Order: sequence, then C-alpha cells, then structure tokens
Amino acid sequence: MQVLTEFEENSMVRWCEKLDEWGHPPRLEVVKSMVQALLQRRVNAHTLGKHWLTRFLNRNPMLASKLSSRLDCQRALAHDPRVIKDYFQKVAIFCI
Repeated sequence: MQVLTEFEENSMVRWCEKLDEWGHPPRLEVVKSMVQALLQRRVNAHTLGKHWLTRFLNRNPMLASKLSSRLDCQRALAHDPRVIKDYFQKVAIFCI
C-alpha cells in the first residue's frame, strides 16, 4: 500500500527529473519534505515510514542517487571573469 497515489508519485518523479535538467537535483531530504507537505494537505494525513524513500527510489530506478564530484580545476577557471575577459580580448584580435 503506497502513501502517494500513482499520479502524485509520477508527478514527484517528473519534478525530480525537471530539477535535475535545470542543474539542481533535489537532495533526498528535500524529496521527503516535499512529499510530507503533500500529505499534510490531505484530510486523512498519513506519515511517511522509515524506509519510504528507499522504496520510492526502488520503484523509480531512473532516479538514482549520485555522489557529487569535485569541480574540475579547468571548469572552475571557466567561471572566472578575468579568464573570460582575456579570452574575448584574444578573440577580438582575430575578428578585426
């Protein structure tokens, strides 16, 4: 017996996927708190069990927990305004 309806669970999966597309994958506690917020709106509010999140992820294998990796040094430099400005100054020389 699932706490969420099929529609609610599919909506949660789509929400997680959309956040991931935008570059902000939700953390596990954020997913759990979102579901708790959904459940509080019901008249017969259920509480989430101890292993709800694990079972949710097992039912939806496309939502995999990923460990964050350290930012590569070259990627970090790509966001440095000085490096970006220098790059465009060099490109401007070739465009003239």
